[in-house]
Amino acid sequence: MPTMRLVLALFLVLSGATAHAQTPNFSGFWTLDREASDITPPAFSGGRGGASIDRLFITHAANDTVVIGTETNGL
Repeated sequence: MPTMRLVLALFLVLSGATAHAQTPNFSGFWTLDREASDITPPAFSGGRGGASIDRLFITHAANDTVVIGTETNGL
């Protein structure tokens, strides 16, 4: 019986450690919530303003780099 408790305790500890070790993955397309967002014009735009951002896409590569891009005017 003590062996079974030890195995169960070890299983619970190790399963919790692996769940904690997982990194978040934000990959996908995200739709901008304009009411909850504070949007500033792009730096060095020269007064051109820039297009309206409609959607944001995020790519999380295997080497832990994150690529963020925008989709404007359906392009």
